[in-house]
Amino acid sequence: MADETKPDSAYLDRLLQAFEGEIKGETYFADLAPYFDEPGADGKLALLSQLERRTAETLRPLIERHGLPVRDEATLRPQTAPMVVDHGAESWIGYMARMIKDFSPYVDEFQALEMKGPTKDRPALARLARHEVCIIEFAKAELAGDPDSTAPIREYLEAEEV
Repeated sequence: MADETKPDSAYLDRLLQAFEGEIKGETYFADLAPYFDEPGADGKLALLSQLERRTAETLRPLIERHGLPVRDEATLRPQTAPMVVDHGAESWIGYMARMIKDFSPYVDEFQALEMKGPTKDRPALARLARHEVCIIEFAKAELAGDPDSTAPIREYLEAEEV
């Protein structure tokens, strides 16, 4: 896409959905914590919640630059409640397996969005795709019993913003 052209509506719609999804994701992971009694799960879910917030904040300048109408966070946050109850009923290991399965398609989707976006948007969109990779790497490490499973999340959170 040439930078001189206005991004098409499909791109802008998906960008807005991704941004709002990150806002909801922050709440989703935070609200899951009470459901798991796995040692350390609350801290890991808190990191995932931070990951979602950081990613939303990375996308916010794009949302503002394109003048997209974001729904109020108070409207978005309660939308995760049914998933929280459903996913919170799983075992920790079952939930990690679900994360790998459920989050994997987002990597390709967000990489495609990055390629479709204006050049100026691409660094933030690359971080959007990367954060999904971090979630998958974390879940795989959890399944493998890696005591440092949160390393990909911490590294993302410690990296410089775009």
